[in-house]
Amino acid sequence: MLNRSLERILIAGVASSVLWPAPVLAADVEVKLLSVVPGTRSGDGDWCIGTTGAVTLTAHAIDLSTNSRIAEGEIVWQFCANSALGGLPKEECRRGGMGRWMGEVRSFLNHDSTPSIQPNPRVPILGVRLKYRPAAGSGLKTDLSPPFNLDRTC
Repeated sequence: MLNRSLERILIAGVASSVLWPAPVLAADVEVKLLSVVPGTRSGDGDWCIGTTGAVTLTAHAIDLSTNSRIAEGEIVWQFCANSALGGLPKEECRRGGMGRWMGEVRSFLNHDSTPSIQPNPRVPILGVRLKYRPAAGSGLKTDLSPPFNLDRTC
């Protein structure tokens, strides 16, 4: 009797694994800033960009399960801002201060896997972060980069 019960449990377990496969877990992703030109690192991930003109920011997203560059989905360039005050430093968005992260520019990775933008900040210090949004059905996770400042005061 015990053998018959054990046999039924084993058959039920095998049948359920065939009928209901294990869920596929989304792959981890890292979105990050590759370069700021012209610019030099100034600490805490921030960039000193000088006082003249636009700068070129270049980013990419990496599938950490394969360590390969992602060529689908999008990178959203987000800026710390307030509708009344304009651009603000990252600290104003981090602590829930006067700013919030606003998605201003979207770069589609199927067109360019290392997209660049050329902001020309009109404020002394502008907070920026990157958000990766996966393509539907890609099996990839969303990711946010650490925020950084573009600083014209250094």
